[in-house]
Amino acid sequence: MIREAKKSMKTLTLTSKAKTLELLVPHLLSAKVLPVFRFNVQKFQSNLIIRSSLQNEDNEKTSNAGGFDSVMDVDYHDTAALQEAIEF
Repeated sequence: MIREAKKSMKTLTLTSKAKTLELLVPHLLSAKVLPVFRFNVQKFQSNLIIRSSLQNEDNEKTSNAGGFDSVMDVDYHDTAALQEAIEF
């Protein structure tokens, strides 16, 4: 069964963190991925935590866990604050 999972994982293409987690779910044998919610700012109505989600953040050869900062409590109405948090 482990060989089957490894074989199917060879075709998995890593993308953003959120999308990769979604793609991993059917391949997991003993782990659990909690529900992932992806949205744009226009659909969300609360302060935000801005996190990184880059294709080069984690890949098959490297892990940059903890290498990127998160910015908490960003007012989603404040375009300048959003821009500053994204560029941080």
